[in-house]
Amino acid sequence: MFPQSKGQFGSKPNDAKIRVARFLVADPMRQEKMLGDFQWAWRQVKPLMDIFTKDVSSMLLSLLR
Repeated sequence: MFPQSKGQFGSKPNDAKIRVARFLVADPMRQEKMLGDFQWAWRQVKPLMDIFTKDVSSMLLSLLR
């Protein structure tokens, strides 16, 4: 099961964290492949993708200040 929040992500075993992290930073073609390989649906991955995008954006903004 794909984690829906940072808390759920943190509670996963390391191998699952690495798999999810690779998905989050992958290009769209690789993400599509991983969705099929791991039987994830877009509606499952979207919440954490949104959190990741927001956190990365805010982290980059803080570095630029």
